[in-house]
Amino acid sequence: MTVALVLGSPLTVATVTVSPIFRMAILKGENDPDTPPPTTEASEYKLFATEYSRRLASASMDIGGPGAQLRVRTKTAPMEGRAESTYRYTVIDTIGGGSSEIQKNIIARRALGLPKNF
Repeated sequence: MTVALVLGSPLTVATVTVSPIFRMAILKGENDPDTPPPTTEASEYKLFATEYSRRLASASMDIGGPGAQLRVRTKTAPMEGRAESTYRYTVIDTIGGGSSEIQKNIIARRALGLPKNF
């Protein structure tokens, strides 16, 4: 698998997705100061950011090959082990600030009007 192929998918997702999310969050209360805070937009951004960082970390592990699994500050590891460290922290990011599943539920209930999934 080539580096261009590994990085192509995450870069395409970022280009297509980031702009509309930021635009929605910024413009929501611009014309009316009494507009409620952008709760669904914040959930969309948090979900996108954590899932995107997970994809990038996974791509860096793929590019680095088996050596990318070596710990951080290992001189013989590709990128001195930063890929492994970043990959571990993406798991923490999906949990901190509300798990990705909770963010999906917020988006489903508030933005799409779907029922609770109990």
